[in-house]
Amino acid sequence: MGMDVPELKRICVYCDTWGQGGIEAFISETLLHMDMEGLSFRLVCAEKTASRFDVRLAERGLCVQPLLAGQGASALAKTLKSVVPLARLCRQEGIEIVHLNVFHSVSLVQALVLKLCGVERVIVHCHGAGLRKSRGGAVKSLGHAIFRRLLRRVPDERWAASRPSARFLFGTDEAQIVPNGIETVRFRFDSEKRLALRRELGAGDRLVLGCVGRLDAQKNQRFLLTLLAAIEHRGGSALLLLIGDGEERPALERYAVELGIRGDTVFHGVSGCVGDWMCAMDLLLIPSTSEGLSIAAIEGQASGLPVLCSTGVPEEVRLSGLVRFLPLSDMGRWIDAVDDRPACDRVEMNARIRGSGYDIRDAAAMVRALYLSGRPDAVGEKITEGERRAPSSCGSGQKIS
Repeated sequence: MGMDVPELKRICVYCDTWGQGGIEAFISETLLHMDMEGLSFRLVCAEKTASRFDVRLAERGLCVQPLLAGQGASALAKTLKSVVPLARLCRQEGIEIVHLNVFHSVSLVQALVLKLCGVERVIVHCHGAGLRKSRGGAVKSLGHAIFRRLLRRVPDERWAASRPSARFLFGTDEAQIVPNGIETVRFRFDSEKRLALRRELGAGDRLVLGCVGRLDAQKNQRFLLTLLAAIEHRGGSALLLLIGDGEERPALERYAVELGIRGDTVFHGVSGCVGDWMCAMDLLLIPSTSEGLSIAAIEGQASGLPVLCSTGVPEEVRLSGLVRFLPLSDMGRWIDAVDDRPACDRVEMNARIRGSGYDIRDAAAMVRALYLSGRPDAVGEKITEGERRAPSSCGSGQKIS
């Protein structure tokens, strides 16, 4: 007699736009480091752009399917237009679990339709903690409040990157906090890379201030240009390294020229080796107006970098004494913090962060356990003590862009 082959659990993982962002990084790294036994995945999005994650996913037999033709629709339009094709795909392919990776409450409409269409488990996973700035902000805020109030209890499971993310989308801390894991070994400090890349930058003995993230209003790189100008006005010498790209780049370049610091600002663009560039930095700055978590803050600590965050970044990123939180309203405190940055053994710090619960292998094992049973430790994977600590105050669950 032949042995029965266990049926695969069919999972659909969705995000609005597939490109270079933090949500895509979370999905890619989690699946690339997950034990796939017993699981079958479909990756879909509303719109797709070129992404550095595609090649690695393809090597593992995973590809991302866009549900809509064309590009450039608003976030609201993408979400609503994708509802019907997403529900149709799930019905046709017998999807048991839909994992919606989102950052606004309109996505709860998708959850409602999927439940009405008979999907067994719908997971809504919030990665943001504030609405992105755009025209019609008041209308967006009103719509967000209405959808959140009416539909927040629709999902079978509520996941979030942090407590602020959970409160933003669900109006409560009662959500499963899921760590945005990183491949910590890729951020281990290397003194030879530091010397080589600082030579490439022409940094000399100057302080290298770094920022990693898309160039947009939420990430608030304009604040860093003002900060650099203030440091130089006080007689300091520094270089600002911006890793990432986005719609704000032309305006930021013009502003750097206006401030007279264009020669001390490097617009590097998107990089596939962020860990190497962090070796060249002396300080990581995250001036975001809001963040669901901030993977960059975790990465910076894994590289042994002091990290200055705005108060719009969740406390969950504080995995060591290297992190400080400062209000954007007080430029003087930022300047003083740049001068008064802590020091540490950068190589040793990597090992500390690896044991904090944010290593991608631990995080992927946790997500796998949640898919299989809804509990982070249900299938025997090792959940680190750091992971247990992080979520203790987050409701039923145990857990940075």
